[in-house]
Amino acid sequence: MMRNSGSPSRGREARWGWGLVALLSPLLFGCPTAASLRSNITVTSLKDPYFPEPYAVTFDRCVYQTAADGDRHVLAVRAGQGEGGEIRQYLHLHLFWKPRPGKTFSDPSINDCIAEYVIVTPQGSAAYSGTAFVYPRPLSDGRLRCPVERGNLRLETINGSPTEVLGDAKLAGELIATEDAGLAVELRRLVARHLSGTPGEFSPKSAP
Repeated sequence: MMRNSGSPSRGREARWGWGLVALLSPLLFGCPTAASLRSNITVTSLKDPYFPEPYAVTFDRCVYQTAADGDRHVLAVRAGQGEGGEIRQYLHLHLFWKPRPGKTFSDPSINDCIAEYVIVTPQGSAAYSGTAFVYPRPLSDGRLRCPVERGNLRLETINGSPTEVLGDAKLAGELIATEDAGLAVELRRLVARHLSGTPGEFSPKSAP
């Protein structure tokens, strides 16, 4: 069960109308091996600027795609049951490849990043976009480790009638992604549809 890790002065467990509590779990601490690493982020809602509400999210699956221009797209998905039915969360990080001055052309470095976050519920969905700093590096097993820092999200689109929204939010954590271009493209399309306000019935068959 997720515990709200916000200000102790609140002294309560956060309750969202969407039932997101059922999907959120504490971040993992310590020094796990590469095989045990998981994709975790903390989304801090600033809906009430005096009492920020941090929520930890562990994703079920995370994949990435490297585009022809060197940009990387990292996609993460979390699915589960909440009040009233299934709830899904999607995170898309678009990492722009940029070499550091004085290094070789093929040496990727710090990436500027566009972040997109979507929460889909039976009542509707809310889509957010913003920016973050991501520092990708390969793991020994071929996966991509992506620490995420100083992310900022803002509500862009509401589809249907969700009962609760985050408002402005902060984003931080780490994603561990496996290369899977096909699924990454499908998830990118899904996120884009929610952001554009036309989610339709699209749902990637290979996602959890």
